[in-house]
Amino acid sequence: MRERAVDTSIVLAPGEGKGTTPGGLRQIKIKIAGETTGSRYSMVEDTVPPHYGPPLHIHKNTDEAFYVLKGTLRFRLGADKIEAPTGSFLFIPRGIPHAFINPTTEPATYIVIISPSGFEK
Repeated sequence: MRERAVDTSIVLAPGEGKGTTPGGLRQIKIKIAGETTGSRYSMVEDTVPPHYGPPLHIHKNTDEAFYVLKGTLRFRLGADKIEAPTGSFLFIPRGIPHAFINPTTEPATYIVIISPSGFEK
């Protein structure tokens, strides 16, 4: 199934989306980009290899909502450390220092909704 508009809807089959592999390590699928949502939000599916994750960072202009689809991620939110197994949801407002890592020996997959959009670029 290809991305297609149905009225103003978008339908993607499992595994579909604009794909990127930054550094050859992660499998990122952009499910919906900001140009489609009037820059209100974007949604990305990301598969993280074992023992990998971004360093501590802060987003000054975007909020992030994470949902773990498969595996476990370990988040650092400010001074707190949070273990997030499959089915976990985390909302990280702008300005909060955060990082995550896949602490396991298997890939982990999550969805992140970013508002406003732009970070997916």
